[in-house]
Order: sequence, then C-alpha cells, then structure tokens
Amino acid sequence: MYNERYGKQIAGLRPEVMQALRAHPWRGNLFELKDTIERFVKQSDGEYVEMEVLPLPEQAGWEAGPGQEAGNAQKTGIDLNKTLVEIEKDVIRLVLERENNNQSSAAKRLGINRSTLWRKIKQ
Repeated sequence: MYNERYGKQIAGLRPEVMQALRAHPWRGNLFELKDTIERFVKQSDGEYVEMEVLPLPEQAGWEAGPGQEAGNAQKTGIDLNKTLVEIEKDVIRLVLERENNNQSSAAKRLGINRSTLWRKIKQ
C-alpha cells in the first residue's frame, strides 16, 4: 500500500530492522506499527528498509500523532479483553469516526474494500 502511495518498490526489511520491530513493545498497537511502516517506506530509497530508518517510536522520543494514542484503551476506545468480533466492531467504529464517517476513506485506511466495510457495518 505504501509502496504504491509513495512510488517506491521496497521488497522487505533487513533482518536487523525486523529484529528491532519484534523487540519493540508496540504500545500504540496496530496504529503505531502502521504509522512506523509508513515512515520506513517514506524514508527508504533502496529495495530494502535499512537500519537508517531506526529508531522506533518512543526510542526517538516521538509524540503520539494521529492514530498513535500510545495504545491506551481509554484513548482509543478499544478494549482488548473483548472478543475478536467485538474488537473488530470497535476498530471499524473508531476508524469511521476519524475519517468523518467517510466509508471510502475508512475502507482504504483499514485495507479492505468498501463493499467489505459496508457488509461489516451492516452486520
């Protein structure tokens, strides 16, 4: 998705970068990871994401930006103690709110087709 958005052809991550991603606590959950991958793609020029894209959030003193509310369920409204179906509903609701109920934008942000989003909302 980000290759297409930024006109890149990144094939993957170097092992050191992958190791850093796995070791990171990801307090911001999927939103933080997604924003980090987007930053990696924007900053990378070669075929692979290199060590130069590091440090990761918090290691660099990043502030939480849109979609990066430090993983706090009270700020995102997502309770990870719920069932997967309930969490999915919460994620869809949250993304729709952040996209001003624009279903096309929300579907793009979620990485699903608009018709899939419509079906999930209808359920």
